[in-house]
Amino acid sequence: MQNIIIAFSGPAICLFVGVAVIKANLLIGLVYCFHIVNYYPTLQDGENILKNIIRSRKKHESI
Repeated sequence: MQNIIIAFSGPAICLFVGVAVIKANLLIGLVYCFHIVNYYPTLQDGENILKNIIRSRKKHESI
């Protein structure tokens, strides 16, 4: 569960900063918000999240 939170927090922080900055400067805010693509399973963070979810489900099914 810890690995999921760590992988999720990187792009999430950029997303929150982007939403906050959009009011001041639209372009910079959108660049920060674009980090949400890191959640795609083909990229590092998305892959880590998906792998850890699958591992945790397998662990709970075997119990």
